[in-house]
Formats: sequence, structure tokens, C-alpha cells
Amino acid sequence: ISKCPEIESFPEGGMPPNLSRIEISNCKKLVSGLAWPSMDMLTDLIINGPCDGIKSFPKEGLLPLSLTSLFLFDLSSLETLDCKGLLHLTSLQSLQIGLCHKLENMAGERLPLSLIKLEIISCPLLKKLCLMKHRQIWPKISHIPGIQVDGRWV
Repeated sequence: ISKCPEIESFPEGGMPPNLSRIEISNCKKLVSGLAWPSMDMLTDLIINGPCDGIKSFPKEGLLPLSLTSLFLFDLSSLETLDCKGLLHLTSLQSLQIGLCHKLENMAGERLPLSLIKLEIISCPLLKKLCLMKHRQIWPKISHIPGIQVDGRWV
């Protein structure tokens, strides 16, 4: 779903129940109000901006439990990654965050224990905190075996 800045929700009746991958690009209103009815097969979700106005993501209980990969790119207003909104994703293995220049905080206890790879690309504020192993961020991600920041393994 791309370049639909006015679309606010999925069609009535939802999306096909066997959908395993979806990419949402340049659909600010859709990303802001996402609800995932009957998407139990969705494993890969890509959210690609530009999406202004989203300061924190995701809201708790918003994303489907079946996700194994989540990609967040070009969310220009994103300041906080809400760990509480990800903690219920017990199948999530890969999280990629890129071009989120204002991102510098992770709210909540930690990212899901199931994560095996966290990749951060061109997020300068978060990069600095990760490389410093800052106490604000490091306890929330240190359990992840593979952490890569701008191509550098941490």
C-alpha cells in the first residue's frame, strides 16, 4: 500500500487472512491508526515513510502476534520506540529501524526476548546511545545476540 496519504484504515472485512507480508509506504493516517483484525498469518511488516507526526510507535497490542520481522523506515517525527508495544510479539526475530533521525528513546522494560537481530541505520541519536551502551538504552537491547548500528556490530 503506497502513496495513499488519506487512507485511514483497511477495508471493511479486513485484509486476506493468509497475507504474510505487507509494506505500507507514505500512508501517515493508516500507520497512525493501524488495527490488525484477522491477520494471524502476517510475518513481515514494513512501514516506510515519510510519516510525520508519529512520535511514539507502536501502541500496546497494535501489532499482530505472528510478526517475525518488523522494518521501520523514514518515520521523521519518531522519538520513542515503545517496547511495551513490541513485548507481546514473542515470534519477532528481526527489527530494523532506519532514517528515524529524532529517535532517541525506548519506553518500557525491554525489547522482546525472541529478537535475534536488531539493525539500526541512520538514526544518529539512537546510534550514539547504543555505541555508548548508555544505561537508558542498553539494558533494553543487550539480550539481543546480533546488534548492528550503521553496519557496525555492537
